[in-house]
Amino acid sequence: YIGCDKRYKQSYGLKVHIRAIHEKVTYKCKERDCTKVYKHDYLLRRHLERDHQGTRYQCRRGCNDSFKNTVNRRKHEKNMHTGWKCSYLRCEEVFWTDEDRMRHVKQAHDETGALKGAKLYSYQCYKCKIYYRTSMECNDHVA
Repeated sequence: YIGCDKRYKQSYGLKVHIRAIHEKVTYKCKERDCTKVYKHDYLLRRHLERDHQGTRYQCRRGCNDSFKNTVNRRKHEKNMHTGWKCSYLRCEEVFWTDEDRMRHVKQAHDETGALKGAKLYSYQCYKCKIYYRTSMECNDHVA
């Protein structure tokens, strides 16, 4: 290529250079909602291994999204889905996870659906009305 002084000992290095620099071949990540593009295929492979493979955390609200860590999953659930409401009539409590809702139903309601006693989840978020067991959990949620 005119004006290019690059020299390589092996032809493979020259081929990679020509494709990436002169032919402007790129490697785009095909994962959902990922916009990463690389000049070299090995960089795309490294990106896939680091960002899209390994343990995935499935959204607990029923959509097909999954995340590489629980922090991102929780942010998604907070921003994209509403809380889990108690299934008993006249109970207005809403919970962050379905597991918390089921625990509440077992511990707070009898067979008829009536509340057994004082609320176990007594700290309610002023924004979204979801209940938490401790003030610390509620404050962490708001933060």
